[in-house]
Amino acid sequence: MPSLLALFRVLRHRLAGGAPWLALLAWVLLLALAAFLAWQPFAAQRRAVLAETRDRIAARRHALDTRLWEVIYQVESQRRAAENGLAQPPSPPALMHALKTLPDGKSTGLEAVPPALLAARVGNVFVPGRREAMSAATERELAMALSLFPMHKAALAATPELAWVYYHSVDGWCAASPWLSQRQLLAENGSGSLSGFMKAAADLDFLKMGMPARNPQRRSYWTPLYRDPVGKGWLMSYAAPVYEKQRFRGVAAADLTLHFLSAFLESARGDGAQWLLADRSVNAPGARLVAASRFNAAGGEALPDWRDFARQRLDLPAAPGLKAGQWQEWGDYQVYVDPLDRVPWSLVYLVPARVIDRQVLSQLRPVIGLLVLLLLLFTLVGAKLWQAVRELQRRASTDGLTGVSNRRAFFETARREQARHTRLGQPFSLLMIDIDHFKQVNDLFGHAAGDRVLKEFSALLCSLMRAEDLFARLGGEEFACLLCGSDAEQAREVAERLCRIVSRTAFILSGGQRVSLTASFGVATAESSRLSLEELYQNADHALYRAKEAGRNRVEVAGTPSAGHLAVAGPPI
Repeated sequence: MPSLLALFRVLRHRLAGGAPWLALLAWVLLLALAAFLAWQPFAAQRRAVLAETRDRIAARRHALDTRLWEVIYQVESQRRAAENGLAQPPSPPALMHALKTLPDGKSTGLEAVPPALLAARVGNVFVPGRREAMSAATERELAMALSLFPMHKAALAATPELAWVYYHSVDGWCAASPWLSQRQLLAENGSGSLSGFMKAAADLDFLKMGMPARNPQRRSYWTPLYRDPVGKGWLMSYAAPVYEKQRFRGVAAADLTLHFLSAFLESARGDGAQWLLADRSVNAPGARLVAASRFNAAGGEALPDWRDFARQRLDLPAAPGLKAGQWQEWGDYQVYVDPLDRVPWSLVYLVPARVIDRQVLSQLRPVIGLLVLLLLLFTLVGAKLWQAVRELQRRASTDGLTGVSNRRAFFETARREQARHTRLGQPFSLLMIDIDHFKQVNDLFGHAAGDRVLKEFSALLCSLMRAEDLFARLGGEEFACLLCGSDAEQAREVAERLCRIVSRTAFILSGGQRVSLTASFGVATAESSRLSLEELYQNADHALYRAKEAGRNRVEVAGTPSAGHLAVAGPPI
């Protein structure tokens, strides 16, 4: 607070010190106005860029929703067909007659079918046990599963990103498309038998999440990521429980590859943005990452918290509370959360703030050019105004003939110096100087010669002063000198030295004539804060008057006897 008060006092002092500081203030205000005018279109254009980016996010979210809706539609259609097939069994499909016990004698499948049925064999059936040992209920369920193959074919054609489309029975068998032989399945999985493979598959989420104990509402669901037991990488499944009346029979499902989601989230813009799919409740503790651009989940089956993933990937601070449908700041990034309609996920977009600013600047180039021109114009006008005001101030404070300070500037500076010396407890002195018999110079040589003498006299005394002293012409042939920090004795010595030098100096006129002059000095010193500048001036003026009365070419000190201090006289004019 003290520093702010000191700054305020300095500013007030500067502004009270003259027009140049007011001109500078006006120029600063013009610059502030220019900055404000520049910020307005920038802020408006930034909002427009963010709105455009939001629309692009919404378009991608809609496209992803559409692709995921295709998967949902295919699976829901299969569930309805499966439940209808269980409720009203259709005629057994032709492939049912090609279902045979495999040579190992321990499993049943479609490994060998007549050539006429190859086109209908979209997938395979993996059933542990012999064909001849199947129950009638299993036969009926198998016939239903085989009747879904045309729908499998349509789903794979409509959505190439699907890894598998299948019906998985709670009894431990599966009908899956596309085609894969049992030998290939066991080789990819590494299981020794089909029964071991099916037992391991029964522990996966796509089946367990449909069980009545976990899903009494019979809702369809998306599973977390899991690694495909047949080697197609990371998958997530959309599954729908299939019931025969009140009995849970299995699930109709489709597996979507993580590669599809990550590729869908890739950005071709190369702008450093990051697309993420996360749990819909993005602020919930442990909200999972579902997929991300440039995301490799091969490190393990445990999915990270999406916020931890983003912090590590983008070097971000702790995540703020995020709200869907609005832009928010997260470190150096702008983040937007857009929940998907068809799945319990949210699309999260993070883009560096500098990218947004670059887009804004690129779109505002004409406006920026205009503002730069205005700024240059303001700078030029401000510089010219500053110079003009400084020149006016110089002329207002300078004697036009001699170039030294005039009466007004002298007393303004003297008041400031008096206040400073009073505050510091230092003395200061005032010399009043008057050229003796100056009227004779004008009468004998003309006013031009008198002006030349005044100039040379001023130049001579200025050259003899210290840098901190102030010399001024008060009017006519009368001058004054403020000696900063000088007491009465020091001021008297200075005055006597000046008086001697003036008396010994010949002033050369334009015609070559040499003129010798003398000057009278009155000295007054302020060593007490009780003495005002006006009183000091009166004392020095009275001392000068005494010097004139006592014969000129001498120094008189205020407050001393009238004997004065005689200087060495120079030659007469």
